Amino acid sequence: MQIPSIGKTYEFSPKDYPDQGKTPDNPICIPRGGALYGAALTIDNISEWFYDYDDRSKGGSRRYVDGFHVWISTLDVEAMYGDDSGWEVYTYEGTTPGSHIVINKPQIGSLALNYKTENNGYTLSIWIRRWQVWASGEWEWEWYRIWKEIVYVDGAPYFDIRPVPSGSSVYINDQHIGTSPLIYVPQPRFSGTKTFKIKITATGRKPHEETKFVAWTRSLPTMIISPELQYAGCTDPVGDHGFETCRGYDRMICNINNWEIKEPDSPRCGFPPPVAKFSAVYPDASPPVTVTFIDESLNNPITWLWDFQDGTTSTEQNPVHTYTAPGVYRVTLEVTNRSGLGFTSGYVTINSPCTNPDSEHLGLRCVGYTLLRCRNGSWVPIEANSKRCGYSEPVASFTVSEMGSGTRTYRFEDTSTWSPTTWLWDFGDGATSTEQNPVHTYAEDGTYVVTLTVSNHLGSSTATSEITVSSETVVTPPGTTPPGTTPPGTTPPGTTPPGTTPPGTTPPDTTQTLNETVRITAIVGLAAAATGLGLYIASKAKRKK
Repeated sequence: MQIPSIGKTYEFSPKDYPDQGKTPDNPICIPRGGALYGAALTIDNISEWFYDYDDRSKGGSRRYVDGFHVWISTLDVEAMYGDDSGWEVYTYEGTTPGSHIVINKPQIGSLALNYKTENNGYTLSIWIRRWQVWASGEWEWEWYRIWKEIVYVDGAPYFDIRPVPSGSSVYINDQHIGTSPLIYVPQPRFSGTKTFKIKITATGRKPHEETKFVAWTRSLPTMIISPELQYAGCTDPVGDHGFETCRGYDRMICNINNWEIKEPDSPRCGFPPPVAKFSAVYPDASPPVTVTFIDESLNNPITWLWDFQDGTTSTEQNPVHTYTAPGVYRVTLEVTNRSGLGFTSGYVTINSPCTNPDSEHLGLRCVGYTLLRCRNGSWVPIEANSKRCGYSEPVASFTVSEMGSGTRTYRFEDTSTWSPTTWLWDFGDGATSTEQNPVHTYAEDGTYVVTLTVSNHLGSSTATSEITVSSETVVTPPGTTPPGTTPPGTTPPGTTPPGTTPPGTTPPDTTQTLNETVRITAIVGLAAAATGLGLYIASKAKRKK
């Protein structure tokens, strides 16, 4: 009968098997193919079966063992030729056998396969050669079987079996140890011109084995015997069942025509040991501080061991740990894979809080207009004239004075408050200046609008004033004051002398104390709008002709 491949369907008619399939005792056998072709046997501690006793001096004999051999057979062969038949696959002669013996892949092929359930399998036997020698010189020896094992096999495709058409009566016996499902058709319902078929689909391949130890009258010592089935080999690359090879870094094993991964990232295939590496994410703060550790190791580690240097450890890949005391901690990471070990370390800094006054690390406070930050236990200035400490954007103001009567030259003096750092003057005639207190000469008489824009790190402010420029000389009679000016030693109405406070007002509190030892004082000037200078002409001299 044809053997279907995996996923393929085969149909046959019972008419093709006129002498089979009528009763369960004479079924039609569906072969499963040659998946099984050999076996391997590992033997340990066989030396415990070797002995050498000699009491010939007392009228007895010498009894000893000087070898053993291993036989393999099949149930089918033993059924035909006896249970001591088979093939000798390993022989040892001597009195000191090795402690570990491997007998690999004896070629039994399809001889282990039979459509009869009870004969489906193979046997492994171990025989020792025993000697007995008497004082008279007479001797005898024999092969004595000390161990036998039957391995029932099922190592090829499973089948989906159904009749076509579905009304046929087909009985399937697939629940047994063996390699072949057995079917029979006791009462075919179709005959004549109608074709009755049985449809068989190979659904998958799954190795199976069942081992039965055959006990003997003599007790078995601590000998360890491990039989192992051998199945059909692989292609691309070519290898026997159980053969191993490398595909990249993966260790592959041949399993019934298919290469399977036995060990990923295998050292046997050159996979390198891990390279330890990590990073830590945490705030710049004082305790308690929670740190997230992120493993960034190379070459696929499979174990991790973290030491946080505060008496605690972790075996997680990416642990989260909380430090409760300030300090600099040397954190270590040890990683392993199947090829070896990797190690690295790094530092985590947990900062101290500040005292007098108390504050967490990175806490803020003001001394005067200066902003300070807690840095690992100490107060450190970080911003002078800080808005958070009450400092403000500037308020622009200025005064104007003529440098000499009729010269058209004027001095402009900045009187702005809150310490501007930049100045921009516009004299109204197209000329500008960035000096704090510039001097400017006008080319022509006229009325001009002067603008001052000042700024600091918090903002800007603008002030304007109108002045009248004339090249005519102002003559002031003795003991008089030109209109729009103030006599020396007096204060114009509605103004306040420099350094004083207008009635009903309070100067801003600009002083704070840190630890009662540092005093920072800022004097804030009052903004005053500049006014144009009044020019008084007392008289005009006329030239006589």
